[in-house]
Amino acid sequence: MARPPLAVLQDHHASVSVFPVGRHALTAAADYYASRGPAAPVRAVFADLTYRYTLPTARKIDLEVRWNNIFDTRQYQYGSVSQFALVQNTYQLRPAQVLALVRLSL
Repeated sequence: MARPPLAVLQDHHASVSVFPVGRHALTAAADYYASRGPAAPVRAVFADLTYRYTLPTARKIDLEVRWNNIFDTRQYQYGSVSQFALVQNTYQLRPAQVLALVRLSL
């Protein structure tokens, strides 16, 4: 009979882009991480939303608004297990933020 694994690590990524009208783009992205093992189980969900508008000019100019870390996840833990070690890392993350960008193509 096979022994169950010492740890189970999962990471899932999804992204959807929608172009409702010319020059407009809306992108939603999400990541799901889960780990289960000798340490306490860990689950984390991250999501971002981006809106982009390209100006109708000779030079390509993009106006973009990003909403990062929508769920305001403040801590991420990652664990790994080998035959010789159990390692668990904890990261403190930035809070949710909105960022406005202007991109120019020279």
